[in-house]
Amino acid sequence: MLGQFSIMIQKIIFADLLCWFCLVFIIIIGFTSAFYIMYQILEPEDNPFLNDFAMMLYSAIEMMMGLTDLQIPTDTSFPLLYIAYSVYMVFVYLLLLNMLIAMMDNTYWRIAQEREELWKIQVAATILLIERHVPRILKVRTGIPGSSLGLDDKKWYIGVEEILNENEAEKMKLPVALKYVLEWCS
Repeated sequence: MLGQFSIMIQKIIFADLLCWFCLVFIIIIGFTSAFYIMYQILEPEDNPFLNDFAMMLYSAIEMMMGLTDLQIPTDTSFPLLYIAYSVYMVFVYLLLLNMLIAMMDNTYWRIAQEREELWKIQVAATILLIERHVPRILKVRTGIPGSSLGLDDKKWYIGVEEILNENEAEKMKLPVALKYVLEWCS
C-alpha cells in the first residue's frame, strides 16, 4: 500500500502542485504590482514598509495564506484599493485554494483506479534497477539465443506460456496454451 501512495504523492507534487504554483505565482505578481502602484498613489509615508516591491510581495503571500490583512490607511477615500483587495482575497484565497484541493482529489481518484497497474510497474522497475547493479559474473544466462530462433544473434529470448480458461479460448478461437516469445534484455 505504501508504494501506491508514494506514486500518488509524486503525481500530486509534480503535476498538480507544480501547475498550481505557476498559476499562483503569476497571479500574485500581478496583484502585488497593482497593490504596489496603488500604495504609491497614496501617501507612502504612512506605511514605509510597503514602499518596497519585495515587502509588498511578501505581504501578498501572507494575505494569500490568510495570515494578515492588507494595511489600508483608515483615512483613505480610494475605493479601488478596497475592490482590488476584495477581488484578491476571493480569487486567490478562496478559488485557487479550492482549485488545488479539487485537482488533488481528482488525482487521488484517478490513481486509486490505476493503483494495481501502477504498483506492478513500480515493482518491475525496482527489479530491473536491482538487476542492472548485479555484477556480470553473478548473472546466469537463461533463455534461448536469438541465433537458434533465426533472430538477432546478440539478444537472448525467453519463452512465456499463457494458459487461458476454456471459455476465454473459445471466445478468442485460440488453443488453450499459447506461447509468446519475449525479448530478454542482454
